[in-house]
Amino acid sequence: MIRERRQIWINDEEDIKKICIDENLFGAAKEYRAKRMYGYIWNRTKKLDKALIDLFCTSDLATQKIINLIAILRSDRLFFEFNCCFKNRPAVL
Repeated sequence: MIRERRQIWINDEEDIKKICIDENLFGAAKEYRAKRMYGYIWNRTKKLDKALIDLFCTSDLATQKIINLIAILRSDRLFFEFNCCFKNRPAVL
């Protein structure tokens, strides 16, 4: 199922909560799943600075995916440690 893409402006945590839980933007089957998605999204949002959030809101889908990946890298310990392990390693060609 393809959803219509719409512009969403987020000002604070309550906006994210309303969109994720009340409007069920991601189509979660159960309310508890929508609440878990809200938690993930809020944790990622807290790791982004205002400039990245503004860029996210005005960017195309491909750029939004990259910004989302940046937020995941900043908030997920596994990705963070993986990135640290390979950061100073010489490139193998």
